[in-house]
Amino acid sequence: MLYGRADLKAITAYAPEVGIDRSLELDIGKVEWLQFTYELSGGGTNVDLIPPGLHPTTPVVATLQLWRARGGTLGDFGLAQLRLSCRAGMRIRAYLLQSVIDGGDAAKKLTTHFGYGPQLGRVIVRSRADCMEGKVEVDGRSVFEAILRAPSTVDVSAIQHIANLNPARTAEGLTLLQVDPDFDQTSLKRGEQKLLQIDTAFWRMPSRSLKYPIIGVAGEANVRIPAIAYTQNPEREKTSAG
Repeated sequence: MLYGRADLKAITAYAPEVGIDRSLELDIGKVEWLQFTYELSGGGTNVDLIPPGLHPTTPVVATLQLWRARGGTLGDFGLAQLRLSCRAGMRIRAYLLQSVIDGGDAAKKLTTHFGYGPQLGRVIVRSRADCMEGKVEVDGRSVFEAILRAPSTVDVSAIQHIANLNPARTAEGLTLLQVDPDFDQTSLKRGEQKLLQIDTAFWRMPSRSLKYPIIGVAGEANVRIPAIAYTQNPEREKTSAG
């Protein structure tokens, strides 16, 4: 079984400081979301992107998920996140590499309590007659742009959302937080995804590319982020519960 080989000092340098509150949960409200999934180029070298306490999948799959949220306790905001497929023990998880957010209040809460550590920017999810568009901008420049062509409706049970492992600096040192948003899915569509542009260095995976498209999906859901229940030392497999 493969183990990650990411440099923990490098992760510590960008991981946000988090005070874990095991009683805090968030009502995100109604979320329109768009997700693009690709096999990541790089083969065996992709273990360098994932902490030693996790097992990279073969192949490693990169997922870009964009949210537009409204009506929740954090107000209206957008979130974009790039995650890599891995396993914590035998459980499939998604390791957070980078995220972008366009709501200041939401950014503070999601960073200091849930470890998203996002860059401030602009997250766009737009529906057209024949496609859906997703775009992420930081400092006025595009770092990601893609479209979902000819989306067609599928049953809401056709997708399983995977829990995040977000790196954070806590009182115990560098820690992986299991963040597992609850999606009460109200609609779901599937379509052909087309990548228009991505800055892989910005998303912390330099010299890689999104190699093979897997599936593009979109939907609407009422989303809640439960309190942090599980954490993991990034050097070891064992998780701990509060």
